[in-house]
Amino acid sequence: MVSISSFRFIQCICSSNLPITDTSFQSYIARIELALHKGDETVQEAGSKALGPLSTRYNVAPLLPKWSTHLKSNSNFILRRGWTTTLGYIHLSEYEVILELLCQSLENETDIEAKRNAAKSIGLVFERVTDVESMFLLTSC
Repeated sequence: MVSISSFRFIQCICSSNLPITDTSFQSYIARIELALHKGDETVQEAGSKALGPLSTRYNVAPLLPKWSTHLKSNSNFILRRGWTTTLGYIHLSEYEVILELLCQSLENETDIEAKRNAAKSIGLVFERVTDVESMFLLTSC
């Protein structure tokens, strides 16, 4: 319950006009990453939803290479489930990398829940995509 409340707090702070220090940003990212290691789907979802507004305030694209390692088949299924959910909530100026990662998960994932999360995340990204190139990537999935 404390984790979910803290993620809602992060969402509210990030959705407001209040300043966020670099230290706070790093703390929020660490808390979200930690949540995705937990086997509780509710906590993973809350952390994922907190990353959405945070990614509108800070560019999280440089973190994608690190996060994408959690989608590999040698990662445990809890991480793969969490990160396939989380990628759908991230806001970026371009979505090609996220769509590519999610499409690969959809094609290669053996865990049905991670595959379901990837499909849901593709839908969330599609709701935000405005450029034709990203839409093309989505249709080639």
